[in-house]
Amino acid sequence: MPDPLQVLPMELWSWCIQLAIDGQRAGPLQFIMVSRRWQNTLLDSPVLWTQIHLHNKEDEMALVSTLLHLSKRSPLHVDILTELPTTSSLELIAEHSSRVRTISIRPGGSNTMTALYTEQWKRAASFTIASLLNGLLPLGIKSTACFGNTFRDNGQWYYSVILMHFTMGTRVHQRNRIVHTDLPDMQRSFCLWEEQITRCVTWHSFP
Repeated sequence: MPDPLQVLPMELWSWCIQLAIDGQRAGPLQFIMVSRRWQNTLLDSPVLWTQIHLHNKEDEMALVSTLLHLSKRSPLHVDILTELPTTSSLELIAEHSSRVRTISIRPGGSNTMTALYTEQWKRAASFTIASLLNGLLPLGIKSTACFGNTFRDNGQWYYSVILMHFTMGTRVHQRNRIVHTDLPDMQRSFCLWEEQITRCVTWHSFP
């Protein structure tokens, strides 16, 4: 069988690789060993290294550092599980927050659906995003999407989030940023993100 890299147009080959690595924490690292030609082409293709997953895995810091380096100046797409995301990983990406274009954030492995759990998740998600974006305010977000399920708790209906997705506009990174990172400013950022997430959940929930 001929080498796809030699017979396919570069755009088509790159698209195939993007499909193959969708949802993969390590990106295209698994294809580095195919051949020297593949290795060189992959390392020279920043767009293939832009998917970053924060799932609190053992090798997360090293992997995030590698992806940030190989993606160069390309826009980043960050997927987060709020089950104990490491602060160090958030700090690494915060240094590149101007490149973050999309954020997908989800609850961790717990399947507990209670009103208290939902409120706790909103706060955890707000803190995570405020830390990740290094003081960026949720003003001028290009689009927001929320997916989840309704459940009944103590006679009341509530909405449990499965996935929340934010698309950041370029202008958002150039303006609406908190300059200082002292405690009051970070508290303000946290509160504004909590309001944004609460509104988003409210838009998608129903009795």
